[in-house]
Amino acid sequence: MENHEEINEENDRPLLLDMEEVQNENDPIEAAQYSQKRKRSSYTLKRKLEVVEFAKKFGKYAAAKKYSIGRTTIISWVQNEEKLSGEVRKSAKAAAMSWLSGGGRHQLSKDLNQKVLEWIENCRARKARVSRRLIQVKALKIGQSMERAGELEPEQFTASIGWLQKFMKRSNLSVRKATTTCQKPPS
Repeated sequence: MENHEEINEENDRPLLLDMEEVQNENDPIEAAQYSQKRKRSSYTLKRKLEVVEFAKKFGKYAAAKKYSIGRTTIISWVQNEEKLSGEVRKSAKAAAMSWLSGGGRHQLSKDLNQKVLEWIENCRARKARVSRRLIQVKALKIGQSMERAGELEPEQFTASIGWLQKFMKRSNLSVRKATTTCQKPPS
């Protein structure tokens, strides 16, 4: 390896630069490999417990090396081992999940969501038009009435587009046009 000496202008001391490093910085392929972010992975609860057992026997560093998972990630899995194993014991379906139940942000008000859902079902039963904007407006009115009644914190609910999308996904709703004619079945 060749070393090249340069003068650092800030403190007039020589800097030793490795020539291979300088050449690698100019190589676009090499630079692209280092600039890419690490791809995120998800693991099933069953796989997490497998890694935890390996870490208990051989150490967290060895488990991180074998499974190509960050050591700090394995440390958090070991700390949550009781929760992970409890979730897996609940059902076979839970073993295939990647996260613990109860995670994420909780709904602002289940009553609000239930009232909006009842309103939508009532409108659909009457064959009344229900659009995304109408759902937002009605949800906002219901939220304001719940605020006056003291069931919600003031100014807490805004019926945003994000809330609407998540509400519709949670409730398995889709906005579609009602049709009266149906397709003919194939002969």
